[in-house]
Amino acid sequence: MAAQKLTQLKERITSLGSLAIAFSSGVDSTFLLKAAHEALGEHALAITAKSSSFPKRELEESISFCKEENIRQIIFTSRELDVI
Repeated sequence: MAAQKLTQLKERITSLGSLAIAFSSGVDSTFLLKAAHEALGEHALAITAKSSSFPKRELEESISFCKEENIRQIIFTSRELDVI
């Protein structure tokens, strides 16, 4: 049953043509990013926020994972805690 669900997920992802994943290096986003990369190759993109609320260790894990898997990653600086 799990293999069938994974196949269905990859088929759905493939039908999109390209996909950007908000990637935190947590279990859920890692699974989704890996499936997207397997389905779309270079048309899958990881987007990760660098901020004071995102632990440095997790940012480093996200960078390491993307390098190991050869996944394109965009890291942007978020200042969600700044008061305007």
